[in-house]
Amino acid sequence: MSDHEDAAEPSARVVAAQLFHEIVGEDHARVRREIVRRGLKARIDFRNVLFESHRARLADLGGSRTPALWDGERLHEGAEAVLRALRAMMRPE
Repeated sequence: MSDHEDAAEPSARVVAAQLFHEIVGEDHARVRREIVRRGLKARIDFRNVLFESHRARLADLGGSRTPALWDGERLHEGAEAVLRALRAMMRPE
């Protein structure tokens, strides 16, 4: 396999979006299920705010509530706001 082929590995991906969540809580579970159901998991990294580094990143983005979705440009806080943002991510560009 050439170097060029290595660079085009399907596993290589750019993830701009991040979901800040907690493991417990129905709203958190509902958002995670919706991400998977819509086939967006490859585009969204899950950040459990139990980890201080993830909680600090959320704060750096100006957030304090979870679930929250950073879409690469804007932070959406609260389950309903996150679900609206997910619907927008599904729209054709």
